[in-house]
Amino acid sequence: MGIIISGIAIAFIINTLLAYGNVIKTNLSNDSWLNFGGSYSSGIFAVVVGYLAIIYSNRNSEKAILQQEKLLIRQQNIKKLDDYNNCLKNNLALLNIVDAMGITVGLDHQNISLSKSEICQMKG
Repeated sequence: MGIIISGIAIAFIINTLLAYGNVIKTNLSNDSWLNFGGSYSSGIFAVVVGYLAIIYSNRNSEKAILQQEKLLIRQQNIKKLDDYNNCLKNNLALLNIVDAMGITVGLDHQNISLSKSEICQMKG
């Protein structure tokens, strides 16, 4: 930023010295020097605008990267929860099978309707 300010200051000083008093001795006319000063100032202006555009672009890129990171973390957390829920479902199904097998061991196969009500009471 200091380079830009010093560049503008140098252009202003040259312009002022040429406009008031012909302090700098040269073969060029004041019009030529003013054209040079205008070109010099527009070059500095272009550098400032380019610098600001780069900063703006970098900030937007950083925001986009942070949003992508948050989205990835959220997706990873959802996947972990889904895996955990699937594991719990599988364990519950396995426990139900083991529980049903344990209940059916002591059943009276002759009287199935009575056994059915016993299973319901045990499961309750």
